[in-house]
Amino acid sequence: MRTDATAALGWPTGRTEHQRTWVFEPADASVPAARHSVGAQVRRWGFAEEGDTAELLVTEVVANAIPHTSDPIQVRLSGTHDVLRVEVEQQGASAQLPAAKLPSTEDESGRGLFLLESLSQEWGVDRTETGNVVWFELASSSSAAGTAA
Repeated sequence: MRTDATAALGWPTGRTEHQRTWVFEPADASVPAARHSVGAQVRRWGFAEEGDTAELLVTEVVANAIPHTSDPIQVRLSGTHDVLRVEVEQQGASAQLPAAKLPSTEDESGRGLFLLESLSQEWGVDRTETGNVVWFELASSSSAAGTAA
């Protein structure tokens, strides 16, 4: 795993934005690594109540990305005082994204998009020239999250 970090960038509006980026190999071991990295950083920034949800959703998105690429997967986390945003970028991603649906109790997969739909404030997919970025946002339960990098 490689990491790059920038933190506490001042915006003209007076808001502070935190940013952090990780790059993971498209391997099963990257799923818990992404979950831990995002969860720990979210909590360091003072978004303790959003930590578990951020961990669950990044786990689903990274696990879904792995079978669709042989290139590294980039996970970007950003946060302002009121919103956390997680982006998972994969190269060579398939052009189609399945619709979110409630899986049956017998289904062994298919819950990731349902969880995104249910737990995030907003989510979506942005196409790139070489793949796509699946992103989600979580509203902060505290409008004054910490500023630790």
